[in-house]
Amino acid sequence: MFKLMKQKPNQITFGLHQIKTEQFATFEEVLCDGGKIGLTTNVKFGADLSQRIVGVIMSFTFSCNNSPLIKLETSCGFQIVENDWNELKDDKKLTIPKGLAQHLAVITVGTSRGILHAKTEGTDLNKFFLPTINVTELVKYDQVFEFEETDKGSKD
Repeated sequence: MFKLMKQKPNQITFGLHQIKTEQFATFEEVLCDGGKIGLTTNVKFGADLSQRIVGVIMSFTFSCNNSPLIKLETSCGFQIVENDWNELKDDKKLTIPKGLAQHLAVITVGTSRGILHAKTEGTDLNKFFLPTINVTELVKYDQVFEFEETDKGSKD
């Protein structure tokens, strides 16, 4: 099954349901001898209404002198217990509070950090790692998914 975790102050109970490496690519032909290293980070959220899952998709692109060096996209699915799920939704929308969305993004960043290490272990690219990331700058609002009562699939 999955491990449950209690989130405060909203007391939302959820568990990590799925981890997936959506994309991983390296561009080792990019020469980066003393070049300027950059990191671009993006986050997206989705919801599977039929399974009570909130998905977090994080993408990271390391670049050297503005040329991509490593691309990683990770998704984590978090299943919310039914009683709490029902408190987050009404007939027309599901609202994931900002604090919970930030917490789920932090977990996804940590998961991505491990995936990056595992994928680059034993290579010259293993020196690139995800720094601490302030997700409060990435996730500034509640995540709201609007739907019709008959919707059963994913929403972005």
